[in-house]
Amino acid sequence: MKRSFIACVMAAAFAAAGTAAAAEFEMQFGGGLSEEHPHTIAHRFFARRVGELTGGRVEITVFPSNQLGAERERAEALQMGTLEFTKVMTSVLANFMPEMNVFSLPYLYKGDDHFKAVIKSDICKNMMRNLEKVGIKGVAWYFAGNRCIYNSRRPIKTPADMRGLKIRVPENPVMIDTINAMGGTGVPVNLAEIYTSIRTGVVDGAENSTLFYYEQKHSEVAKFYSYTNHMVDTNISIMSLAAWNLLPGDCRDAVEQAGRETEDFLFAEWTRIEADFNKKLEGQGIAFNEAEVDAFREACRAVWEKHGSRLPAGLIDSILNVKY
Repeated sequence: MKRSFIACVMAAAFAAAGTAAAAEFEMQFGGGLSEEHPHTIAHRFFARRVGELTGGRVEITVFPSNQLGAERERAEALQMGTLEFTKVMTSVLANFMPEMNVFSLPYLYKGDDHFKAVIKSDICKNMMRNLEKVGIKGVAWYFAGNRCIYNSRRPIKTPADMRGLKIRVPENPVMIDTINAMGGTGVPVNLAEIYTSIRTGVVDGAENSTLFYYEQKHSEVAKFYSYTNHMVDTNISIMSLAAWNLLPGDCRDAVEQAGRETEDFLFAEWTRIEADFNKKLEGQGIAFNEAEVDAFREACRAVWEKHGSRLPAGLIDSILNVKY
């Protein structure tokens, strides 16, 4: 009897597995960072929540570490409908939608709480809707840390300390002009080449969050990290509009709900992981120092004057006036 009962249970289990419903929609999420990065963890959280909210009807597989192409390539793949999801810097989307350059302006946010209020505001909701004009569906705004200067030569306290320093930046005119206004020289370098470029002296340093600085091992070649806090980095998770249009209404609702949940999940996850990485950096003997932020903010007025005039009227003021 016992053997018969076990046999029946196993038969039932195999039968259930054989008749399990396959996902109606199988989609891919292309990411650019490692498995351990908070953004990749957020991608997987999002994929899991979509699966749960749709009862398995939508299945999203995450491919990190640029497996599906570099950032610009993934954004273009979305437009062509050959990739369903990815995450990019807003400066990448500025190539398709120039008003996204507002997020590259230095000292735009008054802190992390202001950032969180802005991404949930009507301003960012309208921007997501406008992305649809270029074949992209906005899904979630991603926090990517506070960008600060790090270099191999000296602590940075004032704009005068930046003189003579070549600082790597993404290939974005606003960010290049920001470093130049801060007193250094902004040099565009591919993300994968930053470490070698600092080690060989092509550039003296770069600018990014402590999390990125630690994870990319830039602390090995640039021992001085200065809290200039010149940008709260804004990224965005996006979806192919063609793929979005294929989904029924309830699945679309699930994607939007999962996107909202991911924004909050990521901020908490980023804070936790970055705190851990900061302790590890302190253990490496990294020289951290506070910078005179007011002096850098004043130096960056020229960037606002040059690039602000190219943005929609009132956009900057509307962001500055978001209550938090």
